[in-house]
Amino acid sequence: MKKTTFFLLLAVTITGCVERITAFSPRRTNTEAHRQADSNRDCLSCHNVAEQRHHQPGDDCLNCHKLAYGGIR
Repeated sequence: MKKTTFFLLLAVTITGCVERITAFSPRRTNTEAHRQADSNRDCLSCHNVAEQRHHQPGDDCLNCHKLAYGGIR
């Protein structure tokens, strides 16, 4: 039973990462620049999408990468 549960959780995690499910996206640190970002243009002024795996220039950054509360202020 433990093996089955482990492999099921592993499969869900791998699928979530490959399919770019929002819940598996890293959170934005709670910095002034991230709090003020309200469009893709704001994100792309600092972050190079070409260096990120599974990202396209037209992706909506703020849809997947939510602001982490309780982080750096």
